[in-house]
Amino acid sequence: MKPAVYLGNLKNPSNRGTCIRTGESFGVNLIMTNDLITNYKYSQGTSNHVIFLQLKTEKEVIDYCKKNHHKIVCIENIPEAIDIKDVNYPANPLFITGNENFGVSKLFLDNARIIVKIPQADTYCRCLNTAVACSIVMQDWFQKNKKKQIQTKQIPKGKK
Repeated sequence: MKPAVYLGNLKNPSNRGTCIRTGESFGVNLIMTNDLITNYKYSQGTSNHVIFLQLKTEKEVIDYCKKNHHKIVCIENIPEAIDIKDVNYPANPLFITGNENFGVSKLFLDNARIIVKIPQADTYCRCLNTAVACSIVMQDWFQKNKKKQIQTKQIPKGKK
């Protein structure tokens, strides 16, 4: 099963579109959301290549994950989170990034298999843009889980 992304907490259409576009490029084929927004102009057409699933509450998301064997992976800059370089992602991750203003909810954090943090320099900026953080984690998952598949695709001798 491929990874999934939950966008229910994101309000900015640009952040939503970036997560859809980046997710699709790293193998995500399921986007969970709490509404049925159909204008994903920022996704550059990739919204036509993923499945959208509307789940109205966070409890519905958690129940869906349990029933369908998705493991919640929250992306949050909190002390108890695991540094991204040390993360071993579970099978069938559901990536959840925080709302632009409030971060990841306590309910999701309490139900997470892993909470990932991305180390940053000690500067004024406390956290990354939510779509940027989600993109970094999806790319890290891809590198750690799909690298072998990429390396095994070789061009047969004599063909270019």
